[in-house]
Amino acid sequence: MYLRNINSPYNLVDSAISILDSNSLLSNFAFRYLPDSNYYLVMKYINSLETWSRAGGEIINLGSTIYYDFTNSSSKAYGNNLVLKGSTYCLYSGDIDKSGFIDISDMSKVYNDGTNFKGDVITDLNGDRFVDIDGSCYC
Repeated sequence: MYLRNINSPYNLVDSAISILDSNSLLSNFAFRYLPDSNYYLVMKYINSLETWSRAGGEIINLGSTIYYDFTNSSSKAYGNNLVLKGSTYCLYSGDIDKSGFIDISDMSKVYNDGTNFKGDVITDLNGDRFVDIDGSCYC
């Protein structure tokens, strides 16, 4: 997770790494170097499109705990850039080369790994430890 300034050029202020609990979809991030302000939360994951928090950002105070849930509404992501899977909003997966787009170059990597029966790699789009072209989002 990255924190970026709310104003252009959206400078990076801090970052943190955490492991997402696959059952609760919760994670804790500790940011240590930020002044109290309004920030965009920027979520990055192995093969997902980079996803920013809603327009206007979030007020974050050093030392405080904030709760931000990307999964309960598409409006929690800038530009509503989430996909509904069941009752949960998810990040779009498939940006294998981290170009900011999901395109034929990404899908050719998925196809190649799928035909070579690879598992548990970046081209596993839905986290089932099997590479196929059936996955479209990651939750």
